[in-house]
Amino acid sequence: VIVKDWNFVQPKLESTSQSNVERFEAQEAEIANF
Repeated sequence: VIVKDWNFVQPKLESTSQSNVERFEAQEAEIANF
């Protein structure tokens, strides 16, 4: 994939990875509560 507008793509990547981290932490919290 050729990225032409990195300024547009980068924030999407960052927000996606951020939500993945939050989801992962939520799963860890559920495991800890169990």
